[in-house]
Amino acid sequence: MQNYVKNYINGIGYDAGDRIPCEIPDCNNESADIHHVIPRSRFGKKRIEERDNYSNLIALCRTHHDAIHCRGGSEALKEQIKNIVNNRKQ
Repeated sequence: MQNYVKNYINGIGYDAGDRIPCEIPDCNNESADIHHVIPRSRFGKKRIEERDNYSNLIALCRTHHDAIHCRGGSEALKEQIKNIVNNRKQ
């Protein structure tokens, strides 16, 4: 299991075997991926802990993860994801 996935699971309070839902409101799908809100490539090799911190991660179903990565991506979805992460109780 990737370190960032462990960081997410610990941050959200789940166990490794739990069903993790997509964090997009009103989406009832199970998450398929843990997405980096700020892309991993923007951090470089010296900021791995910051890159993989729970505050930069969100669980997304396949549909939402594909939508965020499609060419151009949805700006509204990107903004929604930032708001979800920023409004979490830390």
